[in-house]
Parts: sequence; C-alpha cells; structure tokens
Amino acid sequence: MSTQRKVVIAIFLLMIVIVAILYLNGGIAFLSANQNGVETQLNLRKLWEGAEYSHLANSADNVLVDDPLNTNALFYGGISHFYTALAISSRQEQLNRLNTSIEYLRKLLILNNPPQLPKVYYILAQAYYHKGDFYYDLSVDYMTQALNIGYAGEQSYEYLGAAHAKLGNYRESLGYFQTALNDGNHSSELLTALAETYYVTEDYASALESVKMLEEIANNESARQRIELLYAKIYIGDSQYDRAEQILTRFLDAHPQSAEGHYQLGQLYDAINMPDKARFEWRTAFRLDPGHVEALQSLRSQ
Repeated sequence: MSTQRKVVIAIFLLMIVIVAILYLNGGIAFLSANQNGVETQLNLRKLWEGAEYSHLANSADNVLVDDPLNTNALFYGGISHFYTALAISSRQEQLNRLNTSIEYLRKLLILNNPPQLPKVYYILAQAYYHKGDFYYDLSVDYMTQALNIGYAGEQSYEYLGAAHAKLGNYRESLGYFQTALNDGNHSSELLTALAETYYVTEDYASALESVKMLEEIANNESARQRIELLYAKIYIGDSQYDRAEQILTRFLDAHPQSAEGHYQLGQLYDAINMPDKARFEWRTAFRLDPGHVEALQSLRSQ
C-alpha cells in the first residue's frame, strides 16, 4: 500500500472519529438541554402550586433571558407578576409589575397554542383594570373574550361591573354586579361597588339596600366606619339631610381626624347652601389628607 493511500485512509478514519465525537457531544448536549428544560418546567410549576409568586416571577424572568419565547415561563411569569403587583403598595412599582405581566401574556397570544388561553384573557383583563384610566375598555374586551370561550373566574363579573362603571356604562355595570351577587359573591368590595353605582345613578333606595347587606358582613371597626360614611353620602344625595347630619356628627365625635368624614360634612353643608361651612370642612379634609382629590376639587369649584 502506497504511503499516499495510507495518509488518505488515516485522514478518513480521523474524520470518522471526529464526526462520532461531535455527534456524541451533540446528543449529550441535546439530552442535557432537554433535562434542564424539564427541570425548569417542574420548578416553575412547583412555585406556582405553592403560590410563591415573587420567587416564581424571578425564576420566569431568568428563564426568559435565555429563552424569550418559552411558553411556560411567559405564562407563569405573566400571572405571577400580576399577583405580585397586587401586594405592592408603591404605585410605580405596581405599574412596573403590571406592565411586565401584560408584556408576557400578550407575547403568549402571538404564539401557537398558548397554554391555558382563557386564564391568559382573565388575568390580562384584571391587569388592565388595575393600570387605571385609559385601560378599562381593554379590561372589558379581554374579560368578555374569556367569557365567550367558556371561562368565568371568581371575579369575572365583578371586574366587568367595575370596568363598565369606570367607563360610565352604569346600566351594564349594575347588570354584571347583580350577576356576581346572584352567583354567590357577597364580598365587601362588590357590595361597596354596587352601592356606589346605585348612588351615581341616583337609585338611593337600592344603594341603601346594598349598604345594609354590607353591614351584615362587616367584621372590623374600619369596615364599620366606611359603612357609616356610605350611609351619610347616600342620605345627602337623597336629600335626607337630618339623617346625614346625625351620622356625621356622631362619626366625627368619635373620629375627628377623618378626612373623609370632614369632606362628607362639607358636602352636606354645600347641599344645604352653607358655603362658608362647606369650605371650612373641605379645607380641614385636605389638611388632614393632602391626597384627598375630591376635597381639593370641591375647593377649586367654588
């Protein structure tokens, strides 16, 4: 065998060995990647089942750095950022979390076969509601899409009612609130929203009925204080000024530092044409709570 032929064979054999090594390494890498993917999915699910939303959000963020279209990370990250946002007191930090939640969940919608599509719509609707002004219509749209494909969460109708109320669609709002009530939702948030909406539509009798239902489930002093102020507000709207005055006098004797109490007393004085006393109470409310927007608006309107 010639030397040249031996060299060719050696090179050929060497190439076979190299290909075999690369193939083997590729297979190991593939198996390793698959194993890591399975472990990541199991870890995300474990955090989800344990309601460890803050840790889940961080874990999903880390996965998405290397795999930005990972459907499980987008799903769990979107929902966990939403729930984490609700527990944050800082408005700016809350908005940051809500924006991240919306970003992840909307990315899911452009992918084929996103996991738990109805749940994605449901959480998007809530996230947009909590973003506030200019987003209530999107909240209605997404919640309606969830309902149209057969998904009704615990708070679907309550959120629809609240979003419609913010949009000024009070008839639709009351309809959804009543549906939520008929479905067994007797939460203080729902009954308060129902009373406020009846108040805005000047159906004071129904507003009072809602407050009475709210009174039946009040289980702490803070809740009872809010109920007293709701009664006063409704009585003022219904021109039952003596009743409103009795409630507010008693309330402010017990809680003289209540900005809302002074604001409502100002509303009473304004309704019975006592502008000087009204301005005094509004100024007191604003001094006690510089963030009391209604008190400031009342002062500027006079």
